[in-house]
Amino acid sequence: MSGIASKSGDQLEDKVGAHYLLTLLAQSEPRGLPGTTINTLKFQSEGEGYPLDDITVTAHNSQGKEATLEIQVKRKMITPLYSVFSKNFKF
Repeated sequence: MSGIASKSGDQLEDKVGAHYLLTLLAQSEPRGLPGTTINTLKFQSEGEGYPLDDITVTAHNSQGKEATLEIQVKRKMITPLYSVFSKNFKF
């Protein structure tokens, strides 16, 4: 991947991460986890067992039940044949 493509991908990941960080700070409902409040926000968490590792959001609802949202940020849509995903998932 060229430096330009990599840089723009990193910028998009930063923007998505900033959205969830602001949601955490505002104690607002995070996109993708309706009815919850964010507990933790992690970046690049593949070493912790999350195959979609760019951004990991852990949240809880009003009854205390936890939910996790794993986000892989991409600028372009990919196919199931993409090797990074095919090693972790069965299609």
